[in-house]
Amino acid sequence: MENSALLRTHGDDFQRLTEHQRDTILYPGSEFRSIETLHKIWRMHRDWLTIKESINEGCTYPCKEQPSEEERLQDIETFITRGNHPSALSGENLEAVKKNYNKEVNKGWMIPIKIESLRGLKHARVTPIGVHPQWSIDEAGNRKLKRRIAHDCSFKPPSGHSINNDIDADLLDECIYGQCIRRVLHGIHAMRLRHKTSRVLMSKVDLDAAYRRLHVHPRWAVTSCSIVDQIAYILTRVPFGVSAGPSRFSIVSEAFFDLIYDLLLDETWVPETMKVDGWDHLATTPKSDNEPLGTASDLIVEIPENDYICDGYIDDGILLGVETQDSAQRLTHAGPVVADAIFRPTQEEFDLGRAEVLSAEKLEAELRPDVIKKILGWVIHSSKFRIYLPTDKCLDWTKDINALLKEPFVQRSLNRP
Repeated sequence: MENSALLRTHGDDFQRLTEHQRDTILYPGSEFRSIETLHKIWRMHRDWLTIKESINEGCTYPCKEQPSEEERLQDIETFITRGNHPSALSGENLEAVKKNYNKEVNKGWMIPIKIESLRGLKHARVTPIGVHPQWSIDEAGNRKLKRRIAHDCSFKPPSGHSINNDIDADLLDECIYGQCIRRVLHGIHAMRLRHKTSRVLMSKVDLDAAYRRLHVHPRWAVTSCSIVDQIAYILTRVPFGVSAGPSRFSIVSEAFFDLIYDLLLDETWVPETMKVDGWDHLATTPKSDNEPLGTASDLIVEIPENDYICDGYIDDGILLGVETQDSAQRLTHAGPVVADAIFRPTQEEFDLGRAEVLSAEKLEAELRPDVIKKILGWVIHSSKFRIYLPTDKCLDWTKDINALLKEPFVQRSLNRP
């Protein structure tokens, strides 16, 4: 295999090989505009230096300890023999794995090498993979089943040195997205307090293949190698399953959402003259249902008194705005404008079919401003001032609860005096 031969010419050192691949999609930062451009945009952001390092050099893992060379080699042999988790070994899940890996290789996210090359690859470690069903939506807003492939970076080899076990959690940046849904609800509440007769519109943007936009530093990329059908793969991007992933990625995504927030509040921005073409058909105001607007009581928390808000949960951006003459235009165009400013255009010579950072399919389903929007698994009705569990999820939860109630140990607990 050519990749294995190429590695040998660089001393089986993936970092040395990557240094000879500058100005290609394999090199850190290739998904983004130039650092010079990003500096002009983000230089005043509190996390700019961390963002710059993650984009320009790739994400690193702050490990407190690592296996010895003897332990590392023994762990590799163990995983070569053991293979992946059962969820990735048969049926539709295995087909999903093969399809996913073929896509990731074609896009330049993964590098296939011979299994034998793992033994000599500097710093290499192997991580088993599993498959997890996940629901997504199509352009019509209907649910569709996806099978997400995840690296089990917590699974301990004989040495006990899994990547997640070795990472020092105290050195990871704090993630703030965990309270996103609460902040969104508080934002709607605060807008209603100030504008009792105006509707609050909601819009969404979704970063497509979000974790694959950030490279892992080549030194650490080889620590999450995986094996499928007797071929080893080096994942050059942030894997699903590494504990440092949310921290490293959210630093960039939060800054992306902050920039959307700033643009929404910028009174000098005129969407009609500065926008990304193709989304005008979604910049419409929803028809009024003539129902009375819900009443908001005073809050015990302080909320910024802004008529626009942008918040985010990892790769999902949620935009809110008090309905005005141009609010639909602002809520529709802000996300695409910022994405175009931050991420490098596609269809350049070495892009290998790289997709736009904002999925057109997701934008068709979620970008249009409305008073009813599914956000982080909940249906929010900003006019009625209500939040609902979606019907499909309600049925699933009811089924699970009823099944659980029939379990003997639950029955015994319920019958206790």
